[in-house]
Amino acid sequence: MAGRGRERVDVLVEGGGRKLARSKDSYWAQERLPLERLKGDSFAEVILSKGDGGLLEGLVSNLFIVLGPDTEGTAANSDNKSLPRIQTAEEGVLEGTMRAAVIRACHECGYTIEYKRPHARDEPLWQEAFLCGTGRLVQPIGKMQWEGGRVIELKSSPGEVTRKTSYLAYIAMAGDC
Repeated sequence: MAGRGRERVDVLVEGGGRKLARSKDSYWAQERLPLERLKGDSFAEVILSKGDGGLLEGLVSNLFIVLGPDTEGTAANSDNKSLPRIQTAEEGVLEGTMRAAVIRACHECGYTIEYKRPHARDEPLWQEAFLCGTGRLVQPIGKMQWEGGRVIELKSSPGEVTRKTSYLAYIAMAGDC
């Protein structure tokens, strides 16, 4: 079933951040139309990126990147150094209800959340990636493609983190109804 941690999707990395990322506004629906057209049938989502390679969020979803354990203790809030850690942007994104459910699920599993923009230069550390939003719940990313042709393939996605997080976030959202 799509949206529950099973069906991998491909995403395009393109465009800058939103002007009013912290709130839903009708202007964003118009502003994102050119990016929606770029998406076409080949991509499930467009990931917004700062010019420095830092990733923000999708047009209608949030982005999470799963990295390996913080064996060196470099993550500021790394409580459990043997578990994977998850990066998601904190500034420049809409903090929706599904994002909050995913973050709660990550904490339940003991995963460390690093609230910072995932960066393409850290791609060798990436193990999994997924999107979340009320329209898709949690959906693993199989491939990320940049405008210049760079492609990152996430062969182990969906992995254990995506599956666990997806399940717990789904249960949390069902319980909120």
